[in-house]
Amino acid sequence: MRTFSLLSYDEAQAYREAYVAALPELVERLRRRAERTGGPVLDGGVDSVQPLGGWFFEQLAADAEDGLSEYPMWWQPGAENSKGFFGEPAPSLRQVRLIDEVAAYLAHVVQASVPEAQWTIYRRDPKYRDIKQHRTVLEGPFGVIDPVAVVYKQAIGPISSGQTPDLGILHRWASSKINLIGDGDGG
Repeated sequence: MRTFSLLSYDEAQAYREAYVAALPELVERLRRRAERTGGPVLDGGVDSVQPLGGWFFEQLAADAEDGLSEYPMWWQPGAENSKGFFGEPAPSLRQVRLIDEVAAYLAHVVQASVPEAQWTIYRRDPKYRDIKQHRTVLEGPFGVIDPVAVVYKQAIGPISSGQTPDLGILHRWASSKINLIGDGDGG
């Protein structure tokens, strides 16, 4: 992933604006991908995230050609198809794009149910040297969340070590953000 803590605040603002502007296309791209592959209907509701989990992990394992070539904005070009610290495989660029799309969709679902949630830049006193410094995050009554980090974390185990994925984790995560403020039924 990109090292956001190295960005100046102005660079982080420019990134946030570009990322937020790209979100609708990422969501639409995921909808088209789901439709094309027999995946779930993605209507923007929290209930749509339940079938998304199983389909996401199936697609992640298949690592099928997606017809695209660009890198997600948050990805460090060249890191795909490399090896981790212990020799474990890194995700392919196709897998990284799928992670990007699913993260955008989760954010879309949360924002649809929690309209006061806003994209902002994570900031902490520089003396703490927080690795999350200057990341684009979603902030609301549920606190500060980074949907990309959430989806990436869930994807990396099955990709790098063949761990069995938790098919319901994405739904539980989205539901918890919505239910935390007493809005939505949790699916």
